[in-house]
Amino acid sequence: SAPTAATLYDLIPLLNPEYLNAAWAREWYMSKVESLKRASLLLAISAHARQEGIDVAGLAPGNVVNISSAASDAFRRVELSADDRARFATRFDLHKPFVMYSGAMDSRKNVEGLIAAFGQLSPDLLARHHLLIAGKVPAVEQERLMRVARKHGIAANLRFTGFIDDIDLVALYSQARLYVFPSLHEGF
Repeated sequence: SAPTAATLYDLIPLLNPEYLNAAWAREWYMSKVESLKRASLLLAISAHARQEGIDVAGLAPGNVVNISSAASDAFRRVELSADDRARFATRFDLHKPFVMYSGAMDSRKNVEGLIAAFGQLSPDLLARHHLLIAGKVPAVEQERLMRVARKHGIAANLRFTGFIDDIDLVALYSQARLYVFPSLHEGF
């Protein structure tokens, strides 16, 4: 009976049933959705997540507040020395300007669509740019994405960083010519 508040990030598994293929997973997830309905207050990370909760989960509009979300102060543009830029170029084989993506690899993140779209750039742009996927990507997934890149004629342009810490991630964001987030569904 005590008042409770919970954070509502998204309802992606509810709206994308492939996340809930196993009966136990669906049962567990639905119990979490029911607990959201019992909370006194829900703190949604975006207006979109708030509306999704109201429309999809039937949450009471007066109990769901958009608090927005923000990145850490560490994520800001940084200037790198020529030596640091050279170190990154060597470490990640980035000797051209690059387009960057960082994030998970599940289907809704649309990384295959990003690779296909990159492959549609003009030959001149392709010759002058790399496509960088930053973050840990399992070897089997890297090989699958390389097959997609070969299919679209950009295997020579595709780079993977592997695991990187936030300091290196900020440095890569700061050097990217363009950051792309091709996700098909997000809570924020």
